[in-house]
Amino acid sequence: MFCPNCGADLPEGAAFCGNCSTALGGVAPASPPPETQPAAQAEFQPAAQPAAETLGDQLKDKGGAALSKLKGAGSKKLLILVGAAAVALLALIILICALAGSGAKGTAKKWLKAYYSFDYSKAMKYEYVDAEKWLDENGEDFEDKYDISSARKFVNDYQQDVTDYAEDNLGKRIKVTKLDIRDTNTLSNKDRDAMIDDTLAAEADTLKFDPDDVKKIVEVSFRVEVAGKDDDETTKLEVALAKVGGKWYVLQSSLDMAYGIAFLHAFD
Repeated sequence: MFCPNCGADLPEGAAFCGNCSTALGGVAPASPPPETQPAAQAEFQPAAQPAAETLGDQLKDKGGAALSKLKGAGSKKLLILVGAAAVALLALIILICALAGSGAKGTAKKWLKAYYSFDYSKAMKYEYVDAEKWLDENGEDFEDKYDISSARKFVNDYQQDVTDYAEDNLGKRIKVTKLDIRDTNTLSNKDRDAMIDDTLAAEADTLKFDPDDVKKIVEVSFRVEVAGKDDDETTKLEVALAKVGGKWYVLQSSLDMAYGIAFLHAFD
């Protein structure tokens, strides 16, 4: 027989042309079975293993699992954690601000604002003198010296005179409108001890602390602007403060007559 495509002479019953590979109408002989090796000689082929995970893959898998678990618990837990962190940060900021405001400068500012607004009860909270002890210690002397029946009334009248004088010059509703710190100076141990011996020790019976417990004395210079309804004035002054333990005390007293007189002259 011949190939209808290329005309090659082919054996009878051929299924394909051996020359051009054209398929013919014959039946192709069965393919011989593939060659096999004896079972004893067959090469062992281990089952395919997945590639070993890297440390990064393991961490990624664990992180993903943890995140999935957190998400599974709901976003509410995540919001709680974020909220707790925000609260902790806010508390830290408040603490820092509180500590900053409780130092020598902060205490001096609070005292000046109270004193120059004539809020003596508030001012005395920052002062070194215990008002009740002072009145008990000096009350009789004042009563005898000025022939008065009540030292407490005398002090109240004095404080009111200071307030009236300032209001006559500046008008009602006097308050500190500007307060600038000009300078600070920490006394040397020698100067500190001299102030303790010359001033504080003599008033030991009326103080809020034991003079021997004073560890540091700082002087703070201010420029203060005070304004009332009618006018305003600017003055400069220096405030000394003593540190006892972790607290600062203003070494000036609202009960000090001499200081009150000096205060009045600041507005002349």
